[in-house]
Amino acid sequence: KANINYDFENRVLHGTFDAYMNVAGGLIKGGGPGNKVGNVTLHFAPGEWYIYIGRPEPENRFSIEILGIARMDAYFVMGSVIPDFPAPPDEVSEILGGIDLDFMGDENALADGGGVGFGASFRVDTGNISFLIFYGRFRAGLGFDIMLKNYGDAECKGRGVLGVNGWYASAQAYAYFEGQIGIQIKIFGKRKKIPILEIGAAVVAQAKLPNPTWVRGIVGGYFRALGGLVKGRCKFEITIGEECDLIQKGSVLESIEVLAEITPQENCRDVSVFTVPQAVFNFEMEKEYQTIGYNDEIVKFKIVLEEFSIDANGQQVTTDLNWNDDHTVAVLKPFDVLPPDPEIDCS
Repeated sequence: KANINYDFENRVLHGTFDAYMNVAGGLIKGGGPGNKVGNVTLHFAPGEWYIYIGRPEPENRFSIEILGIARMDAYFVMGSVIPDFPAPPDEVSEILGGIDLDFMGDENALADGGGVGFGASFRVDTGNISFLIFYGRFRAGLGFDIMLKNYGDAECKGRGVLGVNGWYASAQAYAYFEGQIGIQIKIFGKRKKIPILEIGAAVVAQAKLPNPTWVRGIVGGYFRALGGLVKGRCKFEITIGEECDLIQKGSVLESIEVLAEITPQENCRDVSVFTVPQAVFNFEMEKEYQTIGYNDEIVKFKIVLEEFSIDANGQQVTTDLNWNDDHTVAVLKPFDVLPPDPEIDCS
């Protein structure tokens, strides 16, 4: 099914296309809910465009299931804004001891950028199977992801702009296998499973480049025999190069709360005409302070009150500004009582 819309006033074209498949009663079918194969999204607007044939998230890729045990999926994205780079399947991390394989987490946290990305994977899962007194389960998978993305003016500490003018490539390839066999017998009328052998192995290679260039390869696995009587685990990892130490943009001063309280408070009613408005600050005005910035630099700052006034019906009320001794409280003393009827704006 297809749905295409065009906003003539804003010149925005947006289209979505959904595909479904069910062949020979489920012999081959879409891997999504309701046998959905996947979704294509087209979007063209002034200053923004993208084409998504599936998405990097596993549940949003184009996918096909065969015989209920094999699954193939793929995606292709490009445009002025594209989704984040995906992490490998959870099975790879579990086999390797639960390590974090989301190597693009910091870059994904940056604002969305344009570029191109594609990937595919294949996996097989037999589910629980049995033959005579034996039972077992086997699953395996492999896949890859590649993405070239523009991260804008993101900078690495000591290196300048990330990548080549903000363009940075990332890629990964992985494969895994897990198997379990055992016997199932009845003891006193109850069926009991006794594992004979459990084995798992995985390999993953990840890279991002250039400027800086970083490559990591990990291979590992585990085995358990005779119900854990004999077991072992191994993992080998090699890393070449160094990752980008991203410099956080913006100023540390943006997180500083200057104003503690202003009275009367906003939207309050039945305020006395004899009220004297005042503002309480968390810092002493016109005093020099210093703090440590996001990138370990010393930031010096001074806070100055530019204006503190009262308006009634668009007209400024004549006042006298007074400070306490440590310049943390400013008091506005009107020359006369405040007007009794209009809405008063104190800012």
